[in-house]
Amino acid sequence: YELMLFDTDKLNIVWKHAFPLKSDDVGESLLYFVTKDNQNFIFHAKGAYLYLLSVKDGSLLWEKILEDKSDKYLVHNNKIIFYSKEKSLINILNIIDQNVIASYNKINGGVDSLFILDNNIIVQSDRRITSLQTKSRFLKGMLNWQSTFSDDIITVKTILNNVFVLIRSGGLYCVNGKSGKINTESLVNDYSNVDFYHDDTKNSLVVFDGFFLMGLDPNNGKSLWKIREFLHKNKNHNHSFKIELSGNRLIVLKPAEEKSQLIIKTYNRNNGELLWFSDENLWTDYNREVLKKGLIFT
Repeated sequence: YELMLFDTDKLNIVWKHAFPLKSDDVGESLLYFVTKDNQNFIFHAKGAYLYLLSVKDGSLLWEKILEDKSDKYLVHNNKIIFYSKEKSLINILNIIDQNVIASYNKINGGVDSLFILDNNIIVQSDRRITSLQTKSRFLKGMLNWQSTFSDDIITVKTILNNVFVLIRSGGLYCVNGKSGKINTESLVNDYSNVDFYHDDTKNSLVVFDGFFLMGLDPNNGKSLWKIREFLHKNKNHNHSFKIELSGNRLIVLKPAEEKSQLIIKTYNRNNGELLWFSDENLWTDYNREVLKKGLIFT
């Protein structure tokens, strides 16, 4: 396959670069644009195959193949971070010249996931969250802080300046992203069914565990409100269950017992106050005999 640059002003192809891969099914195709010293580059990934090209003429600066399926990478701020789910080593390289900026090899049991928070790397591994600098500091190294939890980590979310950590026992912790100090702890009913809703604002973080809606202060994790809201017993109805955020409003769309009904609720997402409720009758003019046959409309 080929990658090409198209000039939308002159309506012509500036350059083409052909890749030797014979199949399109080697993995997802990704593109990142990188700028350094007024020069533009394209980082292209196709599955385990990684390339860096010049935007100017399409020339290939370097290529790399990930050695194992457990090998992963993350691109951030002109750096590429390599890590593995089976190895303890994290390498941070300059994405242009591939020179090593820093390395860290004290992650026990491999790395589950990496996140970026304020130009620091947040590392999820088994029962531990680690914060690392993206460069080595003289005498101090890369480590900012570590927090260890009593059970396996299920989910990690970086929200504003905090790290929210959900563990298997149902504990939901808000960890200060700068110090690693645990600010607050909440509890969910079903750790395997938790969804998080936030939009990078100071409005509340909404958490739904299949039984309750909870509003948490994203600045410190403190509980603001909790509302009973559960999924339908008939799982076929839950495909229509939706939660949406709009400013300081929380909108819940939930199918009722009748297939032709939809319940819509609007809450103030910062204090949990119910602002609006509607039990909509859908298809009221439609043939009732059709509905009785059990047809599901989407």
